[in-house]
Amino acid sequence: AMRADHILVMEQGRVVEVGNHETLLAQGGLYATAWAAQMRSLPVREDLPEAQRAIR
Repeated sequence: AMRADHILVMEQGRVVEVGNHETLLAQGGLYATAWAAQMRSLPVREDLPEAQRAIR
């Protein structure tokens, strides 16, 4: 999804958001909410440098 040119976000059969990853995150809508939930569910990798862990 991060590299897609166009992402369509649907809710109850309707397109409610359209854009690329960065645009949809900036809008703070359904896509951003779903992305944040997914990122929170990923385990923290202690073997990564601190800067890489911070972006998760």
